[in-house]
Amino acid sequence: MNTNPSKSHIEKMLQHAQHVLGVQVLFAPASAAWAWDNIPMLPMTTKGLQRSTTEHRNSPAMLLPRNSELFSIFTDERHGLFVQAQGCEDLFVLQARWAVLKLLLPANSSCLVVAYENKANVLMLGVFDVLRVEGVDRSAVSVFDRQAELFSLFQKAPKLQDIEQHWVGLEHALVSYMQIPEHVRSLPFEVDHMLRLLSGEQKQKQFHLLLRPIITNNLNWIGQK
Repeated sequence: MNTNPSKSHIEKMLQHAQHVLGVQVLFAPASAAWAWDNIPMLPMTTKGLQRSTTEHRNSPAMLLPRNSELFSIFTDERHGLFVQAQGCEDLFVLQARWAVLKLLLPANSSCLVVAYENKANVLMLGVFDVLRVEGVDRSAVSVFDRQAELFSLFQKAPKLQDIEQHWVGLEHALVSYMQIPEHVRSLPFEVDHMLRLLSGEQKQKQFHLLLRPIITNNLNWIGQK
């Protein structure tokens, strides 16, 4: 008996899944089986909110757009694009509207993306990590080394409609950035939280949802201790 959630169940849970997940892969031809073996499993996001701490000031983190959802994507040797939603083991073909990703990702590569609506109500994919490039597993190198590689891929690719690199930086730098009201207003999306990408040993990967700093009139802020 298959206890994994079906596509319809996922779409009920996730607002953007219906615009990201294409046909579900129910049988496993060689190409799909290979994708299943190589698509990265997204870490789960821990329940509850945490505050940014000095201990994690140098942890990689990113802004989390409001009502956003996380997906992992793999492109095979023929540039077939496959996708999984966070918390689901089922494999899907990526919807055709995102096929331009093949201009960014070389064959036999994988990445993590955040799907969100920007302030203009346009659905975007923000690529925030690359874990495999041309068959080479990059998961063992640092997040920031992978960010450099991702930046290089975007530099080489043409402008991709509705697909952007989603910036990952040091947690304390993000907190400082979000203290400035002009920065918050200039963001292309609404944001309530930050996401810490790693916590503790890398073998124990989990994402942590963080409170966004709250600006007060005297420019002191809440959200870090």
